[in-house]
Amino acid sequence: MRRQALGATVAVSALVMSGLMPGAEAAGPPVARGGVVQARVWVTTPDRAELLHERTPVAFTKASSDLTTITVDPDTKYQTMDGFGASITDSSASVFYRLAPAEREKTLRSLFDPQQGIGVSFLRQPVGSSDFTAAAEHYTYDDVPAGQTDFALKHFTIAHDQAQVLPLLRRAKQLNPTLKVLASPWSPPA
Repeated sequence: MRRQALGATVAVSALVMSGLMPGAEAAGPPVARGGVVQARVWVTTPDRAELLHERTPVAFTKASSDLTTITVDPDTKYQTMDGFGASITDSSASVFYRLAPAEREKTLRSLFDPQQGIGVSFLRQPVGSSDFTAAAEHYTYDDVPAGQTDFALKHFTIAHDQAQVLPLLRRAKQLNPTLKVLASPWSPPA
């Protein structure tokens, strides 16, 4: 199938959200109207004129075009995708919590809800601080004073993440039960 490209970001988003790409099924199936497969398209433009704005669905057809095209052949597989998404870092959690509760919920829904939003389906979640930390200093889950060690992990705690990060992760998972979360040490210990 061929579809005239609206721009690389838009076209890839259309494919991902349509469910035509392997592993993208969390976003829901493609829309079929009159036997034509259509993909939902969500766009954020660099000038911020559109922010997670849903555009008119695009149709996939067998017609050729002299414009840039993306060929989608559902019978040819190269690799699978586990999902598409981002991370809830310490800094992004801080930004979420600066929003009024109703606005925070609306934003989370627009990101994670597969029906009312873009259906983010994968998070690479930092274990401890990352380079995107709103904290005054970088942290680990087992910080001890300089020169000391804690190989037995007696001081291990996730208390830092309990205030903002974990509630956001739980809500994201509620909004998209198929959300996959990869816990990843982002950087070396502070």
